[in-house]
Amino acid sequence: ALRYYTRALDIRESMLGPDHPDTARALSNCGIVWQKLGAFDKAFECHGRALAIVERSQNLGPEHPDASRTLCDLGDVNDDAGRYE
Repeated sequence: ALRYYTRALDIRESMLGPDHPDTARALSNCGIVWQKLGAFDKAFECHGRALAIVERSQNLGPEHPDASRTLCDLGDVNDDAGRYE
């Protein structure tokens, strides 16, 4: 799965740019797989980048449901990693 999600991310970054909402979605997908693999730091990095894109987006922003979903993803990663603070 990671191979395909990473490839999709590469395509979206090159075609749409690093700040496009579709790039954020691809980052979140990669983050979910990294989390399942137990690579929590990589998962957190992917979700963190996705959140930054969503929050900066003129069409989305920090109050958009995508931001909320990504915050939940970050919480899930921390929970699985045993980081409860």
